[in-house]
This record gives sequence, C-alpha cells and structure tokens, in this order.
Amino acid sequence: MIFLNVQLLDATEITFTYRLDSNEPDRQILGCRVLVPVGRHHRLGIVLDVSENEPTGIVSKPVAAVLDPGPVVTEELIKLCQRVSSYYLYPLGLTILLTLPEPLRRKPPKKPQSFRVIKAAVLTCPPESVQDRAFDEGLKELFARYPSGLPLSRIREYLKKDSNRFITRAKKKGWIDVILAPDDDVLESSFGQAIEETEPKELTSDQAKILDEVGRALAKDEFTPHLLYGVTGSGKTEIYLRLTEKALEMGKSVLVLAPEIALITQLETIFRNRFGEQLAVWHSGLSPQVRLSQWEAILKNKKKVALGTRSAVFLPLRNCGLIIVDEEHDPSYKQEDRLRYNARDVALMRAQMLQIPILLGSATPSLQSYHNAREGRYVLFTITQRVHGHPLPEVEVVDMRRERSPRIFSNRLREALEENFALGLQSLLFLNRRGYAPYVLCRSCGYVAICKRCSIPLTYHIDENNLRCHYCGFTTENIQACPKCEKSVLLYLGFGTEKVEKEVKTILPQAQIARIDRDVIKNMKDLVSTLNRVRQGKVQVIIGTQMITKGHDFPLLSLTGIINADGVLALPDFRSGELTAQQLLQVSGRAGRRESIGRVIIQTYNPSHYVIESAVKGDYSLFCEKELESREKLFYPPYARMVRIICESIDMEKVYKGVYDLADFIRSTAQGEDWECVVIGPAPAPFFKLRDRYRWHILIKARHSAVLTEFLAKIWHSKVVDKLRRRIKVTVDRDPITCL
Repeated sequence: MIFLNVQLLDATEITFTYRLDSNEPDRQILGCRVLVPVGRHHRLGIVLDVSENEPTGIVSKPVAAVLDPGPVVTEELIKLCQRVSSYYLYPLGLTILLTLPEPLRRKPPKKPQSFRVIKAAVLTCPPESVQDRAFDEGLKELFARYPSGLPLSRIREYLKKDSNRFITRAKKKGWIDVILAPDDDVLESSFGQAIEETEPKELTSDQAKILDEVGRALAKDEFTPHLLYGVTGSGKTEIYLRLTEKALEMGKSVLVLAPEIALITQLETIFRNRFGEQLAVWHSGLSPQVRLSQWEAILKNKKKVALGTRSAVFLPLRNCGLIIVDEEHDPSYKQEDRLRYNARDVALMRAQMLQIPILLGSATPSLQSYHNAREGRYVLFTITQRVHGHPLPEVEVVDMRRERSPRIFSNRLREALEENFALGLQSLLFLNRRGYAPYVLCRSCGYVAICKRCSIPLTYHIDENNLRCHYCGFTTENIQACPKCEKSVLLYLGFGTEKVEKEVKTILPQAQIARIDRDVIKNMKDLVSTLNRVRQGKVQVIIGTQMITKGHDFPLLSLTGIINADGVLALPDFRSGELTAQQLLQVSGRAGRRESIGRVIIQTYNPSHYVIESAVKGDYSLFCEKELESREKLFYPPYARMVRIICESIDMEKVYKGVYDLADFIRSTAQGEDWECVVIGPAPAPFFKLRDRYRWHILIKARHSAVLTEFLAKIWHSKVVDKLRRRIKVTVDRDPITCL
C-alpha cells in the first residue's frame, strides 16, 4: 500500500492524501492522473508525491482509478508549475492543467474509446530474401522502424507510383502479410509555408562567434541567459538552427518558442527541412488530435525539437538542453486571461531550474532584457549588419501635418507605391487597426456608436456592413440614422485595413492585393495559402496588422509603408513608446532582405518624437537609452517590479467600494510592516467597461522581485482579500504588458 499526495486539477488550493493498494511496486505513479473521491463525486487530480508512510491523524480514502500507464506530467514540470503558480498567484491545479493537451484535461468517457486501425505490412521473411528492385535500403529502414507493422500509407508515400506493384507482388510471393494494426503514427502539422530547402549558408564571423560561445555553455550544462540583439535580416534563424544541431549531437532536446502562429508557419518549414521527423509543432491552429499526437511523441522522446507558441513552454521535453525564444520582446508571449504568464519569463525559470543555457533573440529587445544585458545579468551579442552584405532599408518620414487634407496616403507614399508596382516589386502597408472606420459619429448631435457591453466605440466593417466591437465581439447592423437625433448625417471617421484596401484598389487597379488580418484570415489554411502567394510573388501589395510585423522573410518585398506611426504612441500606457518603436523597426525590417534595396516610408504627425527619430535612424539603442532614463525617473520597469490588481464587477457601486477597501488594506499593510512597496491608485482602468464588467485597477511597485512576491502572497492569502473575492472578481497581473 502506498499513499499519494494529490492536487486536484481545479482551483482547490490544498492537496489531499489518498491510498493506493498497488500490486506493481515499480510502477511510476508520480505525475499520473488519478480519479479520486471528493464528497459524492469523483474528481480529476495529479499525483505530486508518493510515500509508503501513512500520514498521522488522517483516514485516507482509496484512489478510484489511476488513469495513465506512466507519468503525463514530468517531475521537472511539476516543480516548474509550482514555481509559476507561486509567482503569478494562480491555483496550482489549474496551472498543471495547462500543461496537458485538451483530451487529458477531462475525465475519461464511461464507454471505452475505439482505437483507429490501419492496414499495415509485416515482413514474414528475412529482409535479404525479398528480391525486388523497390526494396532498397530506405524501405528496409522503414520496415525496421515499424516492427509491428509498416503502414501501407508509408509505403505508398515512399514508393509513389511503384507502391501498388510492390505490395501486390510482395503479398503474392509471401514476403509480407497485410494486417490491421493500431494507428500509432504521429499526426503531423501540415501548415508549413512552401519554402525551398537550401543548403546551410556559410556563417559570418558574428554568427560563428555566437555559435561558439553558446555552444560552450551548452556543453557545460549551466544556466546562462544570452540576449541576441541582431538587426532584421542578420541571420538569427541560422544561429538557432546550428545551435539546435549542436544540442542534438549531444543527445539533448531543444525548445524553440515563437510569438505568433503566422511566424510558426515559416519556421516550421525551415526547421523541418533541417531536422525532419525530429520536429514537433505546437500551437492552437492545430486540431486537438494533432496536438495530442505531437504531445505524446514529445513525452515518449520520439521528438527532440519542439517548436511552438507560448504554451509550448510547458511541453514535456525529455533531457531539454537548450531553450530558444525568438522575438523575445513580443507582447504575444503574455497571456491576458486565466494564468497571466509571460512565456519568455517562464522559459527563463525553466532554464534556470534545469541549469541549461537560454537564448533570447530580437532585433528590438524588450527594455527588461536590454537592461539586464546592460547590467551584465545576460550575456549580450550584438549584430549590426545584415548577412551577405544586404543593406538596411532607407527610411523616410512624411510629416502628415503638411499634407493638404487628411487622407490615408501622402503624396510620397502614393508615388512610391506606383513606382514599386511598375518595377514588379512588392509593397507592404502596415496599419494596426482592422475594419473600415474606427468611429461612427453623428454630425448633428455628436453621438458616437458605442458597444453596449464595453465603453469602446464600435468599428464599421464595410465588407459585412456592420458595426463590431473588437474586444467583446458584439456585432450589430450598420445604422442608417442617428439613434439619438434621428438625422441621417453620419460620419465614418478614421480608417482601418479595409479602407486601406479599397484605396489601394483605386490607385493600383491592376495589382493583386493580400490583406492579412483576423477578419480575412479565418483559419490556418487561409493563412498559409496567403503567405505562400506572397512568397511566390503572386501578390503585389500586402496590407496587414501586427500579424506581419515580425520575423517574416518575403524575398520580393522592397517597400514598406507605415500608414499611421502614432496610433499606439497615443495610448495611455507606460509601454506605448516601447511598443511603437518595436513595431516600427520590425515592420521596417521586412523590406529589402534580398537583392533590391529596401525603402520605408513612415507617415506621422509627430516626426520629432524620439521614438520616430530612432526608427528613422534604425537605431533601437538610441530609443532604449532615452526611454530607460524616463523609466528610472518614474520608477517603472525595468527599475521596478510591478503588479497590476484588476477589480471587476457588473455592479458599478460594488466594484467601486471593493477596490477602495482593497487599496486601503494594501496601503495599511505596506506602511504598517514597512514593506518597500509603492501603491498607486485605485483608478478606473482606461478601458473602464469591458464585456459588461466595470473595471478599476491598483498598481504596486517594488525594487526587488522577492519583496514583491512575499508582499503579494501576504495580501492575496489574507481574510480581507478572500472575503472581497466572493463579492467581485479580483485578478493579479504580474509584470503587466499593458495597463489599459
């Protein structure tokens, strides 16, 4: 008999002890899912610890069922989840739940599931007895890899047109038997872009130096954070590939993170060309069946290279020796609901726990990482030149205040589009706003169409002739007259990607246009198809939002037009300057990555702003130094560690009273026990109402992370907060990316 310490896979904060009458003493139970009795029901849990000693003073109930033949959460991942749960103040059970693929997050069905079966071939004689020209070394190797039955689909894939002849002859000669076998083939992602396989290029001296230094850390098995700060087109991806090769040669596995699915589709093909079936891919665009198959292959050590978006940081890689975080600055690494983790920071935690090197790469590093490198906490590598002598794009600013009337395209950008089209080259137009017009305004009484669930204007979408909220998804028919004064004098103010597309069609009626935003790209097939058309030169003008700002390599793209550089800069958020600088430099870097010299035209109403000036000079360090100076004066990250506490309720009065009670409690605790914390607020959130909930927030800042962690734990586990959480929703957002 053994005793199991079980964490329920829900919001329950405490663990429970159950007994297991096991006849298999050597069976690995730690990390397995179990069904355990809780009250009148059976609940799903995970085994955190195993002991032969019965706890004193407790009558242990028996485990109802052990659901897995072996651990589904490794011991290393359990420890990581415990640390993540503590840091982000999120229930451990729900944190562990996120490490499991969707089918394993539920109780197993009462009816046994049927297994998929396939036709497979089994050799009935020694390989040397098979006398057929098709039975070459490659096919012999395939049969050896599938001793219980080689799927006929694999034979057909390998032999192509000769497959039916071989299978028929082999059966007739008695060389093979065709049987029905369980389909345990790994289901693969099929969403890689169509990119030709090329031989690895000779490394530049900068690339070789980085490869050598990170390679030494890889061989030593020590935690070393490295920051690769390389301009766009400087060959960062080739460094990732070479380091992955080194790790695999040492028998280690590698985790590679990328922020967006759109970027994964490019990296998937590049990595698969180099590493073949060793590559696993993980993102939400894959079906649950494919994700489960990829996850199982990783758990069983069939796959040694894992490429994925933020949740891939929790994949159960065996003997992980290296973690790579591409575009480490990207806000998409931060989850904005449930467990509000930053995958880059969790990757750093995991690398530290495993004592392995981690490489953070970006042309525009986050200020946090830039500061850490400047202070010597990270090893800094800088690459200032593009590979193979390709120059950085020429950047030009258009002061929109000098244009005769407000419009989408300045004369200069319009002329450049026409010139580029005449030369047969591609142009990219960037605007981080979807729809046709972001505001619908009554010219008579000033009425603005607002979302009934949010305190945010509705966006007009001309393609579907409706008004839509981009935050809660509320949609209504377009209004023909003002609902307030009933006059039909409505103005559609501003512009989004839909309006840009309509304008381009009037300027370049012969051009093939691809719009890449969430309104057009409905699924993975649409995304990959569109990106392939761009890569193959079948598109002359690309219009897109942030989906196309980073990492993409479009060979024929020579002109980038940034339609409104001031959009994010105007947001009431301390990171707005950082996000703007990163977007401008990243999207500028898409131009001129091959033979043609790139051009970038930035349209702005504030050309003298230091964020715009740094983009024009292509000097991100210039921006960083000025922004860091401002952050230090105002005691904002990276000079402070910060947490945002968000209070929400459908009752405005209830959340108002609750947030002030909470702020008073936090202040009295901080002052009474002399905590070195700064408390700001409460204040209404800039987006005051979202999804029918009124929102207030409080900011807490401290110089040291450990101080903030201890202070938060004291606050969060207090009776005051426990009582408050029964009345209103209280969320802790550690290291917030935005305060909107």
